[in-house]
Amino acid sequence: MDDGRPTPAPPSNVVEAKPTVARIVVIVGGVLAVAAAAVGILLWNTGGSGLSYVAPRLLGVMLFVPLAALLVTSATSRSVTLTERLTGWKNPTVEFTPWPPRLGRTMTALYRRQAISPRTRRRLQTPLRVETALICEEWVEYTVGTDTRTETHDVVKRHAAAVAVPSVDGTGLEAVLTLTIPSDAGGPTIELDHNRIRWRLDTRLGHPFGKRTAARIDLRVEPVLDLDSLIGEGGRGGEPSPEAES
Repeated sequence: MDDGRPTPAPPSNVVEAKPTVARIVVIVGGVLAVAAAAVGILLWNTGGSGLSYVAPRLLGVMLFVPLAALLVTSATSRSVTLTERLTGWKNPTVEFTPWPPRLGRTMTALYRRQAISPRTRRRLQTPLRVETALICEEWVEYTVGTDTRTETHDVVKRHAAAVAVPSVDGTGLEAVLTLTIPSDAGGPTIELDHNRIRWRLDTRLGHPFGKRTAARIDLRVEPVLDLDSLIGEGGRGGEPSPEAES
C-alpha cells in the first residue's frame, strides 16, 4: 500500500576496476628479469682479465638491474602508476545500482574514467565507446583414473557497449550501461575445493585505445533471486518498468 512516503533510493556501490595490462607487463618484466639474472650470472663467471673481465659483469648488471627495478616498482605500487603511464588514464570506477549482484538482477553500471595525459584529454571531445563483457567462469577439478584434470570455461558471456560523454568537470568521461545477471544460466558465486563459479565484468575503451585500457571487476553474485527484476518491478533501480505501468 502506498502511504505517501517517497520510495527509498536503491543501494549502490562504487568499485574500482583492476587493470589487466599492468599484470601482463609485470609478468613479462619478471620473466625478463629472471632471464637477465641468468645471463648476468653467466657473464659474471666469465674469466679473463682487464676489460675482458669487467665488461661482461657490467653488461650483466645493466641487463638485470633495470628490469628488477621495474618489477619491484610495479609490485609495490600495485601497478597503478605503471598502468597510468601506459594508458594515460586512471583506473576506471563503476557504480552499480542496485547492489549487491543477484541472480536475475538488472543493474545500472555507471562507468567513469579520468584522463591524465594531454593525449587522452584531447580525445575527450570525440565519441568514445565503453565496451563491457559480463562473464561467468566455471572451474572444475576432476579425477580420471590416477590423473587429476582441470577445466575452465565461460558459461555466460554477455557483451554491452555505450557511448561515453565528457564528465561534468571535463577531466574524464562517463558512460551508462545496463547489465543483467541471468537467472537461467551460470549460478551464484561459489568457491569449493573442486568447483568454482566466478563472475567478472571486463571493461575497456574502444578504438583507438582498446586492450591498453582493459580493466576488470570481480563480482560476488548472491545465491538469491531478485524477484523485483524478474517480475518487471525495480529492474531499473526501483522504478517500475513500462510493462508494469501499462
